[in-house]
Amino acid sequence: MSLIIRLLFLLFTSRRRTRLQVLDTCVTPFRVWFNDLDVLFHMNNGRYFTILDLARVDLMMRSGLWRQ
Repeated sequence: MSLIIRLLFLLFTSRRRTRLQVLDTCVTPFRVWFNDLDVLFHMNNGRYFTILDLARVDLMMRSGLWRQ
């Protein structure tokens, strides 16, 4: 459920951020929440790559690839 909230928050905030070109560096700040951690308080690979996918969505929206 938290990933849906993060995606919705990303969709609303990416419109207010600066426009980018496709090859520009995109910095998307995220925080690690408690539900991102496993039993040993490590962030597992599945959650890490899912957050990277959210960062790619941010890059696509800010560069204009999302509309195409």
